[in-house]
Amino acid sequence: MRFSYLLYIAVILMLAITCTHDPVIPEDVPENNPMDTTMNPVDTTGNNCDTSIVYFENDILPIFQSNCAFSPCHDAGTQQSNLDLSNYNGIMTEITPSNLQESDIYERITEDDPDKLMPRIVGQSVGQMLDDEKIRLIEKWILQGANNNRCDECDTSSISFANDILPIFVSSCNTNSNCHGTGSVRPIWDNHQIIINNLNKIQVRAIERTHSSPMPPSGPLPNCDISQLKAWINDGAQNN
Repeated sequence: MRFSYLLYIAVILMLAITCTHDPVIPEDVPENNPMDTTMNPVDTTGNNCDTSIVYFENDILPIFQSNCAFSPCHDAGTQQSNLDLSNYNGIMTEITPSNLQESDIYERITEDDPDKLMPRIVGQSVGQMLDDEKIRLIEKWILQGANNNRCDECDTSSISFANDILPIFVSSCNTNSNCHGTGSVRPIWDNHQIIINNLNKIQVRAIERTHSSPMPPSGPLPNCDISQLKAWINDGAQNN
């Protein structure tokens, strides 16, 4: 009788042991959930620049800031025709992604009729055609989906006046007769010597923006432009 009881206890213990399982641990569990829940396929904070991509903050916004988004035209304060072209959301009210024909802004900047052409020459009722490079950038950006993207990569290791510095002044300063463009009473910053002659003014107004009338009036230059200007000046402001 005692033997049967001991045998019964032994069987119960064996069943308990065989029914005890180690927890199942899946292999290669990622530290973070790889699923993208943002519903936004556009990388707006990437550091790597792709030369085949047109970036809104780097390439497109400066065009609108220097040619459209200033008083008395389409800045946040004036909003002529209820249109604010100083930011992505305002610009997108006139853009249909991937469709040039349905994008009113593209139609206006390529208009043959000077009375309809944009941007307007300040103080006049006719427009002034953007240079071909700017138009092609806007065109390519729209066809790529008009994304709100940017590229934070900025090369300041080898700055060239012709390739890096002069284009900053062309796109952000020499835009029309109300600024430093053709017909302006102000210096037209289109060559090395004129820029050198005005370097102190450029330093306090455009780079440091400590002057009471900072430039450009539409807002600060892109960070990369400022970094490249500083690097060029620190390297002796060469005509290279």
